[in-house]
Amino acid sequence: MLPKAHRLTSSRDFENVFKRGVGYVHKLAILKVLRRERSAPARFGISVSPKVGTIVARNREKRRIREAVRLILPALETTGYDAVIIGRPAVRQASFGEIAQAVEQLFRMAGLTNPVRGKVAQ
Repeated sequence: MLPKAHRLTSSRDFENVFKRGVGYVHKLAILKVLRRERSAPARFGISVSPKVGTIVARNREKRRIREAVRLILPALETTGYDAVIIGRPAVRQASFGEIAQAVEQLFRMAGLTNPVRGKVAQ
């Protein structure tokens, strides 16, 4: 589970990121990032397309994506943005390793990895 300070919870915040955020696309997921004041902690939200399947299937994929974010969190910039990861239908057939790799690639594309902290071991 992500630390409370790093969770994006309100629907208004999600909507704000969806409307004003910059998007980065991978075949398994989409990352939307909205910059905030530099001192504010980074917050992450997870959403999964209804095309993935039933609510049970969507919740499973959200848990897997959330865990991938939790594992990569030490290698990310930890202040100044809100991010929402949207799972695409292909995420359902992907292994956890593929999901973790996709999440890492998306954050790298967005320029949110911290080179000083390095890459998280798989």
